[in-house]
Amino acid sequence: MIERKSALFRLYPTPEQETQMSQIAGTCRFVYNLALEQRRDWYRPGRKFNFARQCREVTELRAEVEWLKAVPVHAMQQALRDLDRERVDSALKPVKGNRSKRPVEAGTIRRAA
Repeated sequence: MIERKSALFRLYPTPEQETQMSQIAGTCRFVYNLALEQRRDWYRPGRKFNFARQCREVTELRAEVEWLKAVPVHAMQQALRDLDRERVDSALKPVKGNRSKRPVEAGTIRRAA
């Protein structure tokens, strides 16, 4: 059986680091919401929005939008991966309500494995 472990760390960032972390979290939230909107509102038969296609679109968007260039692309790709995983999981599992032990805190950052 796989034993899953986690660790919680408290960070004391400098004001500059705090600004940068807020910018990364905000950009990831923007990318996630934009991708969710594409999948929800722009869907038509024959038109698919998946992780790979939306990663290419993020790369194109970064070339056009200056403030997206300041954030590492892997953070935005992880937001897209989270959305993709959520959509797959929701299609496979029946909805039984929120079973999380604690609500997700605003502004938390998760380290990708």
